[in-house]
Amino acid sequence: MEIKEVVSKEDWKSFLKLPWHIYKGNPFWVPPLLEDEKFRLNTKKNPFYQHAQAKSFISVKDGKILGRIAGIIDENYINTHREKTGFFGFFECLSHYELANALFLAVKDWLKKQGIHYLMGPFNPSINETCGLLIEGFDKRPCFMMPYNHPYYVEFVERFGMEKAIDLFAYETKTEQNKAMSRLSSLIERLHKRYPEVRVRSLNLKRIDEEIKIIKNIFNNAWEENWGFTPLTDEEVESMAKRLKPLIVPDLVSIGEYKGEPFGLILFLPDYNQVFQHINGRLFPFGWLKFFWHVRKIDRIRGLLLGVKHKYQKTGLVPFLFYKSWRKILEKGHYKCVELSWALENNFSVLRSAKGLNPTLTKVYRIYKMKIK
Repeated sequence: MEIKEVVSKEDWKSFLKLPWHIYKGNPFWVPPLLEDEKFRLNTKKNPFYQHAQAKSFISVKDGKILGRIAGIIDENYINTHREKTGFFGFFECLSHYELANALFLAVKDWLKKQGIHYLMGPFNPSINETCGLLIEGFDKRPCFMMPYNHPYYVEFVERFGMEKAIDLFAYETKTEQNKAMSRLSSLIERLHKRYPEVRVRSLNLKRIDEEIKIIKNIFNNAWEENWGFTPLTDEEVESMAKRLKPLIVPDLVSIGEYKGEPFGLILFLPDYNQVFQHINGRLFPFGWLKFFWHVRKIDRIRGLLLGVKHKYQKTGLVPFLFYKSWRKILEKGHYKCVELSWALENNFSVLRSAKGLNPTLTKVYRIYKMKIK
Protein backbone atom coordinates (compact mmCIF):
# COMPACT_ATOMS: atom_id res chain seq x y z
CA MET A 1 0.00 0.00 0.00
CA GLU A 2 1.21 3.50 -0.88
CA ILE A 3 0.15 6.88 0.52
CA LYS A 4 0.25 9.48 -2.25
CA GLU A 5 -0.24 13.23 -2.18
CA VAL A 6 -3.10 14.21 -4.47
CA VAL A 7 -1.60 16.18 -7.35
CA SER A 8 -2.78 15.05 -10.77
CA LYS A 9 -6.24 15.48 -12.27
CA GLU A 10 -6.64 11.72 -12.22
CA ASP A 11 -5.81 11.62 -8.50
CA TRP A 12 -8.37 14.35 -7.79
CA LYS A 13 -11.01 12.51 -9.79
CA SER A 14 -10.33 9.37 -7.76
CA PHE A 15 -10.36 11.37 -4.50
CA LEU A 16 -13.77 12.86 -5.31
CA LYS A 17 -15.39 9.66 -6.53
CA LEU A 18 -14.16 7.37 -3.73
CA PRO A 19 -17.28 7.76 -1.51
CA TRP A 20 -19.40 6.17 -4.26
CA HIS A 21 -17.30 3.02 -3.78
CA ILE A 22 -17.13 3.25 0.03
CA TYR A 23 -20.91 3.59 0.46
CA LYS A 24 -22.09 1.40 -2.41
CA GLY A 25 -25.38 -0.19 -1.41
CA ASN A 26 -25.73 1.91 1.78
CA PRO A 27 -29.32 3.22 1.85
CA PHE A 28 -28.53 6.09 4.23
CA TRP A 29 -25.63 7.76 2.42
CA VAL A 30 -26.61 10.65 0.14
CA PRO A 31 -24.25 11.44 -2.77
CA PRO A 32 -22.97 15.02 -2.50
CA LEU A 33 -22.95 17.33 -5.47
CA LEU A 34 -19.58 16.80 -7.12
CA GLU A 35 -19.27 20.44 -8.11
CA ASP A 36 -19.79 21.49 -4.50
CA GLU A 37 -17.17 19.00 -3.29
CA LYS A 38 -14.72 20.29 -5.90
CA PHE A 39 -15.30 23.85 -4.72
CA ARG A 40 -14.73 23.04 -1.06
CA LEU A 41 -11.37 21.46 -1.95
CA ASN A 42 -10.31 24.06 -4.54
CA THR A 43 -7.51 26.11 -2.98
CA LYS A 44 -7.68 28.67 -5.80
CA LYS A 45 -11.43 29.36 -5.92
CA ASN A 46 -12.64 28.77 -2.36
CA PRO A 47 -12.00 31.98 -0.31
CA PHE A 48 -11.44 29.84 2.81
CA TYR A 49 -7.97 29.13 1.45
CA GLN A 50 -7.09 32.80 1.45
CA HIS A 51 -6.26 32.18 5.12
CA ALA A 52 -5.73 28.41 5.03
CA GLN A 53 -3.72 25.70 3.34
CA ALA A 54 -4.42 22.03 2.72
CA LYS A 55 -2.71 18.89 1.57
CA SER A 56 -4.69 15.87 0.45
CA PHE A 57 -3.66 12.21 0.39
CA ILE A 58 -4.94 8.93 -1.03
CA SER A 59 -4.03 5.35 -0.19
CA VAL A 60 -3.34 3.20 -3.26
CA LYS A 61 -2.90 -0.55 -3.60
CA ASP A 62 -2.56 -2.40 -6.90
CA GLY A 63 -3.73 0.71 -8.71
CA LYS A 64 -6.94 1.02 -6.66
CA ILE A 65 -7.85 3.92 -4.38
CA LEU A 66 -8.78 2.58 -0.95
CA GLY A 67 -8.90 5.70 1.20
CA ARG A 68 -8.52 9.47 1.28
CA ILE A 69 -7.93 12.32 3.72
CA ALA A 70 -7.00 16.02 3.79
CA GLY A 71 -4.85 17.91 6.25
CA ILE A 72 -5.87 21.53 6.81
CA ILE A 73 -4.24 24.51 8.53
CA ASP A 74 -6.53 27.50 9.09
CA GLU A 75 -4.63 30.59 10.20
CA ASN A 76 -7.90 32.29 11.21
CA TYR A 77 -8.62 29.46 13.64
CA ILE A 78 -5.07 29.59 15.02
CA ASN A 79 -5.18 33.37 15.47
CA THR A 80 -8.64 33.28 17.05
CA HIS A 81 -7.89 30.49 19.53
CA ARG A 82 -4.15 31.12 19.96
CA GLU A 83 -3.44 27.44 19.60
CA LYS A 84 -1.51 25.74 16.82
CA THR A 85 -4.17 23.27 15.80
CA GLY A 86 -4.53 21.66 12.40
CA PHE A 87 -7.48 19.71 11.05
CA PHE A 88 -8.17 16.48 9.24
CA GLY A 89 -11.16 16.27 6.93
CA PHE A 90 -12.73 14.60 3.88
CA PHE A 91 -11.77 11.26 5.45
CA GLU A 92 -13.07 8.09 3.82
CA CYS A 93 -11.67 4.56 3.70
CA LEU A 94 -12.54 0.89 3.42
CA SER A 95 -12.98 -1.16 6.58
CA HIS A 96 -9.31 -1.92 7.23
CA TYR A 97 -7.63 -0.09 10.10
CA GLU A 98 -4.19 -0.13 8.47
CA LEU A 99 -5.60 2.14 5.75
CA ALA A 100 -6.97 4.65 8.25
CA ASN A 101 -3.80 4.52 10.34
CA ALA A 102 -1.61 5.31 7.34
CA LEU A 103 -3.84 8.19 6.27
CA PHE A 104 -3.96 9.70 9.77
CA LEU A 105 -0.17 9.39 10.02
CA ALA A 106 0.28 11.20 6.70
CA VAL A 107 -1.75 14.18 7.94
CA LYS A 108 -0.18 14.10 11.40
CA ASP A 109 3.36 14.08 9.97
CA TRP A 110 2.58 16.92 7.55
CA LEU A 111 1.08 19.04 10.33
CA LYS A 112 4.05 18.35 12.59
CA LYS A 113 6.43 19.58 9.87
CA GLN A 114 4.37 22.80 9.69
CA GLY A 115 4.88 23.40 13.42
CA ILE A 116 1.34 22.36 14.41
CA HIS A 117 0.82 20.99 17.95
CA TYR A 118 -2.69 19.47 17.82
CA LEU A 119 -4.76 17.46 15.34
CA MET A 120 -8.55 17.94 15.37
CA GLY A 121 -11.49 17.03 13.18
CA PRO A 122 -13.17 16.10 11.02
CA PHE A 123 -13.69 19.51 9.41
CA ASN A 124 -14.57 19.61 5.72
CA PRO A 125 -12.71 21.95 5.57
CA SER A 126 -13.84 24.11 8.54
CA ILE A 127 -16.38 24.36 11.34
CA ASN A 128 -18.37 26.69 9.07
CA GLU A 129 -18.88 23.90 6.54
CA THR A 130 -19.75 20.25 7.20
CA CYS A 131 -17.98 18.85 10.25
CA GLY A 132 -18.11 16.12 12.85
CA LEU A 133 -18.02 12.33 12.81
CA LEU A 134 -21.38 10.61 13.16
CA ILE A 135 -21.34 8.45 16.31
CA GLU A 136 -25.10 7.87 16.78
CA GLY A 137 -27.90 7.71 14.22
CA PHE A 138 -26.41 5.51 11.49
CA ASP A 139 -29.87 4.24 10.49
CA LYS A 140 -31.08 7.65 9.31
CA ARG A 141 -30.30 9.75 6.27
CA PRO A 142 -28.40 12.94 7.02
CA CYS A 143 -30.04 16.30 6.49
CA PHE A 144 -28.77 18.75 3.88
CA MET A 145 -25.19 19.91 4.61
CA MET A 146 -24.72 17.30 7.35
CA PRO A 147 -22.20 14.43 7.11
CA TYR A 148 -22.64 10.68 7.16
CA ASN A 149 -20.07 7.94 7.76
CA HIS A 150 -19.75 4.24 8.49
CA PRO A 151 -19.80 3.16 12.17
CA TYR A 152 -16.29 1.70 11.89
CA TYR A 153 -14.86 5.19 11.36
CA VAL A 154 -15.47 5.86 15.06
CA GLU A 155 -13.36 2.82 16.02
CA PHE A 156 -10.57 3.84 13.63
CA VAL A 157 -10.34 7.43 14.89
CA GLU A 158 -10.31 6.38 18.54
CA ARG A 159 -7.87 3.52 17.94
CA PHE A 160 -5.46 6.04 16.43
CA GLY A 161 -5.51 7.89 19.76
CA MET A 162 -7.93 10.73 19.16
CA GLU A 163 -10.29 11.67 21.96
CA LYS A 164 -13.55 13.54 22.23
CA ALA A 165 -13.27 17.31 22.00
CA ILE A 166 -17.00 18.07 21.87
CA ASP A 167 -20.29 16.59 20.63
CA LEU A 168 -22.78 18.15 18.24
CA PHE A 169 -26.47 17.27 18.58
CA ALA A 170 -29.16 16.94 15.91
CA TYR A 171 -32.79 17.05 17.03
CA GLU A 172 -35.95 16.33 15.09
CA THR A 173 -39.47 17.58 15.81
CA LYS A 174 -42.83 17.57 14.11
CA THR A 175 -44.09 20.82 12.57
CA GLU A 176 -47.68 20.49 13.70
CA GLN A 177 -49.30 23.09 15.94
CA ASN A 178 -48.61 21.53 19.34
CA LYS A 179 -48.94 22.52 22.99
CA ALA A 180 -45.47 24.05 22.96
CA MET A 181 -46.48 26.40 20.14
CA SER A 182 -49.68 27.34 21.96
CA ARG A 183 -47.66 28.28 25.04
CA LEU A 184 -45.24 30.24 22.87
CA SER A 185 -48.15 32.12 21.27
CA SER A 186 -49.37 33.20 24.70
CA LEU A 187 -45.86 34.26 25.67
CA ILE A 188 -45.50 36.36 22.51
CA GLU A 189 -48.71 38.24 23.34
CA ARG A 190 -47.27 39.21 26.72
CA LEU A 191 -43.83 40.06 25.33
CA HIS A 192 -45.31 42.38 22.70
CA LYS A 193 -46.38 44.70 25.51
CA ARG A 194 -42.78 44.87 26.73
CA TYR A 195 -41.17 45.06 23.28
CA PRO A 196 -43.67 46.87 21.03
CA GLU A 197 -40.91 47.87 18.59
CA VAL A 198 -39.79 44.34 17.74
CA ARG A 199 -40.14 43.20 14.14
CA VAL A 200 -39.32 39.86 12.53
CA ARG A 201 -39.13 39.89 8.74
CA SER A 202 -38.19 37.50 5.94
CA LEU A 203 -35.02 37.69 3.90
CA ASN A 204 -35.19 40.19 1.04
CA LEU A 205 -33.40 38.75 -2.00
CA LYS A 206 -33.82 42.03 -3.89
CA ARG A 207 -31.27 43.66 -1.55
CA ILE A 208 -29.18 40.58 -0.97
CA ASP A 209 -25.87 42.47 -0.65
CA GLU A 210 -27.21 44.44 2.31
CA GLU A 211 -28.75 41.30 3.81
CA ILE A 212 -25.41 39.48 3.57
CA LYS A 213 -23.73 42.21 5.62
CA ILE A 214 -26.46 41.95 8.27
CA ILE A 215 -26.16 38.17 8.45
CA LYS A 216 -22.37 38.29 8.71
CA ASN A 217 -22.56 40.87 11.50
CA ILE A 218 -25.05 38.78 13.48
CA PHE A 219 -23.11 35.55 12.88
CA ASN A 220 -19.73 36.85 13.98
CA ASN A 221 -21.20 38.56 17.03
CA ALA A 222 -23.56 35.79 18.14
CA TRP A 223 -21.16 32.88 17.82
CA GLU A 224 -17.85 34.45 18.86
CA GLU A 225 -17.87 32.85 22.32
CA ASN A 226 -18.96 29.42 21.08
CA TRP A 227 -16.59 26.48 21.07
CA GLY A 228 -14.50 26.35 17.89
CA PHE A 229 -15.80 29.65 16.53
CA THR A 230 -13.88 30.99 13.56
CA PRO A 231 -15.08 34.31 12.07
CA LEU A 232 -16.24 34.35 8.48
CA THR A 233 -14.51 36.79 6.16
CA ASP A 234 -16.45 39.02 3.74
CA GLU A 235 -15.31 36.84 0.85
CA GLU A 236 -16.46 33.64 2.57
CA VAL A 237 -19.89 35.07 3.36
CA GLU A 238 -20.35 36.31 -0.20
CA SER A 239 -19.25 32.96 -1.59
CA MET A 240 -21.55 31.01 0.73
CA ALA A 241 -24.47 33.29 -0.13
CA LYS A 242 -23.83 32.83 -3.85
CA ARG A 243 -23.79 29.04 -3.47
CA LEU A 244 -26.92 28.92 -1.31
CA LYS A 245 -28.97 31.64 -3.02
CA PRO A 246 -30.64 29.27 -5.53
CA LEU A 247 -31.64 27.02 -2.62
CA ILE A 248 -32.88 29.60 -0.14
CA VAL A 249 -36.60 30.04 0.51
CA PRO A 250 -36.82 33.69 1.70
CA ASP A 251 -39.78 33.04 4.02
CA LEU A 252 -37.68 30.43 5.86
CA VAL A 253 -35.01 32.98 6.77
CA SER A 254 -36.12 35.28 9.59
CA ILE A 255 -34.25 38.40 10.70
CA GLY A 256 -35.26 40.00 13.96
CA GLU A 257 -35.04 43.78 14.44
CA TYR A 258 -35.52 45.83 17.57
CA LYS A 259 -35.85 49.60 17.26
CA GLY A 260 -34.50 49.22 13.72
CA GLU A 261 -31.36 47.26 14.69
CA PRO A 262 -31.00 43.63 13.57
CA PHE A 263 -30.62 41.50 16.69
CA GLY A 264 -30.81 37.90 15.46
CA LEU A 265 -31.65 35.45 12.73
CA ILE A 266 -32.95 31.96 12.08
CA LEU A 267 -32.14 30.18 8.83
CA PHE A 268 -34.13 27.14 7.72
CA LEU A 269 -33.44 25.30 4.48
CA PRO A 270 -35.46 22.56 2.78
CA ASP A 271 -33.75 19.18 3.14
CA TYR A 272 -32.34 19.02 -0.36
CA ASN A 273 -30.81 15.66 0.46
CA GLN A 274 -34.27 14.29 -0.30
CA VAL A 275 -33.57 15.46 -3.85
CA PHE A 276 -29.83 14.74 -4.07
CA GLN A 277 -30.38 11.08 -3.21
CA HIS A 278 -31.94 10.77 -6.69
CA ILE A 279 -29.38 12.61 -8.86
CA ASN A 280 -26.13 10.79 -8.01
CA GLY A 281 -23.97 13.88 -7.53
CA ARG A 282 -24.61 15.58 -10.87
CA LEU A 283 -27.02 18.30 -11.93
CA PHE A 284 -25.98 18.06 -15.59
CA PRO A 285 -27.05 17.04 -18.08
CA PHE A 286 -30.27 15.50 -16.69
CA GLY A 287 -29.93 16.01 -12.95
CA TRP A 288 -31.81 19.33 -13.15
CA LEU A 289 -34.92 17.54 -14.43
CA LYS A 290 -34.84 15.18 -11.45
CA PHE A 291 -34.13 18.13 -9.15
CA PHE A 292 -37.25 20.05 -10.19
CA TRP A 293 -39.34 16.89 -10.04
CA HIS A 294 -38.29 15.84 -6.54
CA VAL A 295 -37.93 19.30 -4.96
CA ARG A 296 -41.71 19.58 -4.84
CA LYS A 297 -41.84 16.51 -2.61
CA ILE A 298 -39.49 17.71 0.14
CA ASP A 299 -41.25 17.29 3.48
CA ARG A 300 -38.39 17.99 5.91
CA ILE A 301 -36.43 21.15 6.60
CA ARG A 302 -33.25 21.84 8.53
CA GLY A 303 -32.81 24.57 11.12
CA LEU A 304 -29.32 25.55 10.06
CA LEU A 305 -28.61 28.73 12.03
CA LEU A 306 -29.94 30.42 15.13
CA GLY A 307 -28.01 33.45 16.28
CA VAL A 308 -28.72 36.38 18.57
CA LYS A 309 -26.29 39.21 19.29
CA HIS A 310 -24.77 39.12 22.76
CA LYS A 311 -26.50 42.18 24.15
CA TYR A 312 -29.92 40.72 23.24
CA GLN A 313 -29.37 37.10 24.32
CA LYS A 314 -30.79 37.55 27.83
CA THR A 315 -33.77 39.61 26.73
CA GLY A 316 -37.23 38.43 25.74
CA LEU A 317 -36.54 38.84 22.03
CA VAL A 318 -35.46 35.29 21.19
CA PRO A 319 -39.02 33.81 21.35
CA PHE A 320 -40.11 36.23 18.61
CA LEU A 321 -37.66 34.61 16.20
CA PHE A 322 -38.84 31.09 17.01
CA TYR A 323 -42.51 31.98 16.85
CA LYS A 324 -42.45 33.92 13.58
CA SER A 325 -40.26 31.29 11.90
CA TRP A 326 -42.49 28.46 13.04
CA ARG A 327 -45.59 30.24 11.80
CA LYS A 328 -43.98 30.56 8.34
CA ILE A 329 -43.16 26.84 8.34
CA LEU A 330 -46.75 25.94 9.26
CA GLU A 331 -48.09 28.24 6.55
CA LYS A 332 -46.09 26.36 3.91
CA GLY A 333 -48.15 23.32 4.81
CA HIS A 334 -45.99 20.56 3.29
CA TYR A 335 -43.13 20.33 5.78
CA LYS A 336 -43.85 17.49 8.21
CA CYS A 337 -40.74 17.70 10.37
CA VAL A 338 -37.73 19.84 11.19
CA GLU A 339 -34.17 18.83 12.02
CA LEU A 340 -32.41 21.31 14.29
CA SER A 341 -28.73 20.80 13.61
CA TRP A 342 -26.31 21.15 14.83
CA ALA A 343 -26.19 22.37 18.45
CA LEU A 344 -23.06 22.27 20.59
CA GLU A 345 -23.53 20.05 23.62
CA ASN A 346 -22.48 22.98 25.86
CA ASN A 347 -24.63 25.64 24.17
CA PHE A 348 -27.24 25.46 26.90
CA SER A 349 -29.28 28.48 25.78
CA VAL A 350 -29.88 26.94 22.35
CA LEU A 351 -30.58 23.53 23.87
CA ARG A 352 -33.17 25.05 26.21
CA SER A 353 -34.84 26.85 23.31
CA ALA A 354 -34.89 23.67 21.21
CA LYS A 355 -36.40 21.59 24.01
CA GLY A 356 -39.37 23.94 24.06
CA LEU A 357 -40.35 22.37 20.72
CA ASN A 358 -40.48 18.83 22.18
CA PRO A 359 -37.71 17.46 19.94
CA THR A 360 -36.13 14.01 19.81
CA LEU A 361 -32.36 13.61 19.76
CA THR A 362 -31.78 11.67 16.54
CA LYS A 363 -28.08 12.00 15.74
CA VAL A 364 -24.85 12.79 17.56
CA TYR A 365 -21.68 13.96 15.84
CA ARG A 366 -18.27 14.22 17.49
CA ILE A 367 -15.20 16.37 16.98
CA TYR A 368 -11.99 14.59 17.97
CA LYS A 369 -8.63 15.97 19.07
CA MET A 370 -5.16 14.72 19.94
CA LYS A 371 -1.76 16.15 20.71
CA ILE A 372 0.87 15.74 18.02
CA LYS A 373 3.99 14.19 19.54
